[in-house]
Amino acid sequence: MSVSNPQSGFTYNWYSSPSGGSSVFSGAVFTTPALFTNAVYYVDATNAGSCTSTTRTAVYVMIPPADQFSTQDVSVCPGSSATLTASSSSANVIINWYAAATGGTPLFTGTTFTTPVLNIDASYYAEATNTITGCVSSRQLAQVHILQPLPAPVVSTGTITDNSITFNWSPIAGATGYKVSIDNGLTFSDPSTGSTGLSHTVSGLQINQSVTILVMTLGGSSCQVSAVSGAVTATVPNQVDLIYVPNAFTPNGDGKNDMVHVHSEGIKTMKFSVYDQWGEMIFSTSNLTDGWDGTFKGTKEPVGVYVYYVSAVMNNGQQVSKRGTITLLR
Repeated sequence: MSVSNPQSGFTYNWYSSPSGGSSVFSGAVFTTPALFTNAVYYVDATNAGSCTSTTRTAVYVMIPPADQFSTQDVSVCPGSSATLTASSSSANVIINWYAAATGGTPLFTGTTFTTPVLNIDASYYAEATNTITGCVSSRQLAQVHILQPLPAPVVSTGTITDNSITFNWSPIAGATGYKVSIDNGLTFSDPSTGSTGLSHTVSGLQINQSVTILVMTLGGSSCQVSAVSGAVTATVPNQVDLIYVPNAFTPNGDGKNDMVHVHSEGIKTMKFSVYDQWGEMIFSTSNLTDGWDGTFKGTKEPVGVYVYYVSAVMNNGQQVSKRGTITLLR
């Protein structure tokens, strides 16, 4: 700030208030401290006879608004360079890029900065300088994130029927899809539920046929592809083998092995019948919790071998029949 046409023999004093107080500077040209907001200073004049002007003249310092600009973070694969950009609504700014939030010398000048090849996350800072006012903005952070492989899915066995096996897995954050292999990783394809599906069904199987599956996660970049999951194997069971009937029991009233039941977690509905050696049905039930206690019409049956039949509908809808013998011991 300066006094226009200063006169010889006059002393000019600058103040921070319109009256009172001590002067902050004497001279025709006053350089203020660093300012961050608008400010007002006041100046008066004193002649050689020590007469001072009756009022102080206000001098206004206006701080122009900082130039607005923005930066964007980017993500790249390891071993790649990144391109950072800064954009501003003002045509009168230049952008300088730095490696630190304060100090240092510019790495590059321009709205687009290409980093060196990176293998770890890195931070850069952009600063805008107005070419007209000379005002310099505060620095804005722009980060480069190095992409990493996504986690592999954790696969579990789902529904198994008499000719198919379904495998399931939970979603992986950031995944764009999944690939499955049932040939030990020689080839990979989309799951049966689609490229982003969370299950895969293998159909057309035979009883006792096994399937082993591997699954991997896909990301937005090639470097985000996961390792393959742990191998999970499942087998199409023989539904008959899921039904168990003991081949002997001892209905002697000791509280141990006094009844014979059908055992299975795969049965939806069933009928269990027991026949004597002459082919007469002596027991029948449709309730899994019911069993034969070795009697017929309230009379204990003799020690011997009896024949049973189980006709069941399994949870997967398959109809199964099983026949065997039970030895009654006392």
